[in-house]
Formats: sequence, structure tokens, C-alpha cells
Amino acid sequence: MKLNELRVQDPATRTYLGSPSILRLSNGDLLATHDYFGPGCPLNHEGEEHLTSVYRSQDNSQTWRNVTHIANAFWSSRFALEGTVYLIGTTQQYGSIAIRRSEDGGHTWTHPADSRSGLLFAGGPRPSAPNYHCAPVPVLVRHGRI
Repeated sequence: MKLNELRVQDPATRTYLGSPSILRLSNGDLLATHDYFGPGCPLNHEGEEHLTSVYRSQDNSQTWRNVTHIANAFWSSRFALEGTVYLIGTTQQYGSIAIRRSEDGGHTWTHPADSRSGLLFAGGPRPSAPNYHCAPVPVLVRHGRI
């Protein structure tokens, strides 16, 4: 990998990197995520794309290291509020809408098991409705509101 390169995926794997997102944390570190898609990508129990990887740079993107992988997180956006990092998106390709929280800068994340823990809108089993679609987009926080 070249300096400043976050991740390179060999095309022979038929796994592709999508939904890139980057966030500067309050301590100056960068936190980046992407998910995986394509015929060779990891699939969940329903045979759907669902995996997101998290990377961190402590030197303003000169080098990156993989922090963790989040199963059942897809097409997600990140934002920070009062020192806590959030990840909002779908649980899989056309899945439920969920929000997760990390209080340690992206190393560990909550699991959205139900409405009290971050499951915002439950999707039906694929391909049964409802199923949700989204994409990583900027999240605006102003005057304490998201």
C-alpha cells in the first residue's frame, strides 16, 4: 500500500469497496469507514451484503490502521456529538435502519438489537417489505440537534 492509501482490494476477489465516509474526531484523529459489495463480498445469514470496516489515522491520513469490522452495518454515515461517535445506516443491503454508538473513538460499537438499543425502523426479511435503502451522507449537528 502507498502512503496515504486507506485500503486497496484486489479485483480478483470480486469484492469491492463502497460507501466511503470520513470524520475528524475532537482529538484530531481521522476515522474512516467503507462497506463491501460485489459477488465475492462477505454475506450475512440472509445472503446480503452487510459488513463495514473502520480505520483510524493519528497522523492526518499519512498512515491508516484497521480498528474493527462491524457486522450488519451497510450504507452508513458517521457523525460525532459531545465526544461520542455514531454510525447510522442500514443493517444490510435493503435492511433495517439502525444507529450505533461508540464511546471509545470507533473501537467498539453498540449492537442495535431493538428500539431501545438503536433499531430505528425494522426491515422485513429480504425480500419482504419493508426494506430500506440509504447512502452515506453528511450529518449536520446544530444547536444540539441532529
